Amino acid sequence: MSGKVNSQTIHLHKMSALEIVQMMNDDDKNVAESVKQSLPEIVKAVQLIADCLRKGGRLFYVGAGTSGRLGVMDASGCPPTFGVSSEMVQGIIAGGVTAQTDEIAGAEDDQGAGETAMQNVGVNKQDVV
Repeated sequence: MSGKVNSQTIHLHKMSALEIVQMMNDDDKNVAESVKQSLPEIVKAVQLIADCLRKGGRLFYVGAGTSGRLGVMDASGCPPTFGVSSEMVQGIIAGGVTAQTDEIAGAEDDQGAGETAMQNVGVNKQDVV
């Protein structure tokens, strides 16, 4: 969905701050319904991850840009929040540590670097990526 143009935002530059915030609030109402429609898939993913972790596997968030940063952030919150090892849930971002704060042009397209990152952490069939 992120690759599609939202027709309501075409004239964003002409809108007032109030109109923009109202539009965002209206659009947020779609989130709960979208999640509701996806519950069966979400449950499958939760069960798969829980089974993996129970059996000693690990969860890896892997992404580029903002999605990669969010994965790193969520993974880093697991040890203090849930008292788990930092090895259990890990975030990997295209472009490495530098990409957590700086844009690394083309990092998301570097397949070799992605493969190397997976090899470096020793991803195996017990893990979820």
